[in-house]
Amino acid sequence: MNNLEKHYEKGISYSAYLNDIKEIIQDNLDVLKKEFYPLNLKRMERIEKQNKDINTFYENNTNFQEQKLLVISEGWCGDAAQILPYVHLFALANNIKLRIVYRDENPELMDQFLTNGGKAIPVIVALNENGDYINHFAPRPKEAQELMLELKSKGVEKSEINLNLQKWYNENKGKGVVRDLRDMFLSVPH
Repeated sequence: MNNLEKHYEKGISYSAYLNDIKEIIQDNLDVLKKEFYPLNLKRMERIEKQNKDINTFYENNTNFQEQKLLVISEGWCGDAAQILPYVHLFALANNIKLRIVYRDENPELMDQFLTNGGKAIPVIVALNENGDYINHFAPRPKEAQELMLELKSKGVEKSEINLNLQKWYNENKGKGVVRDLRDMFLSVPH
């Protein structure tokens, strides 16, 4: 996991990621979980529209200079749809370069970032200017992950868990994502 520059270099921009989702929807391409693409695109566009002022995401921290973000994602992922717009806005506001790679096209990369043995996404990886690993978080902000694990331990059905997570994301408005991004850059991995 030391140097991830080759993965970063083959990644795409956030706008290219959105265009890929739009193409899948428009051309009715046969992809895994294609029924989730339209909803996720609407979520991402809504979040961006509601957060036009990128200065909200500015952390005024010179430690972010020359750092990069590598995100492992897929267009069908509901958590990614809730998180990536904030990652994008944070990166723009702090002049951090952002690239996205697809989980299913990069199994060797994904295998380095398993969550409890699973391929949970998105994975947001902080890199230095040379592409060396700094830290990461996945698959959702700390509070959302705790909520999901609590509900799961109580035997709550997946559909109910997803509704609770959606409510959490709507109420949190990206604060958890931005905090975890900031903490990821500032902390040393254990």
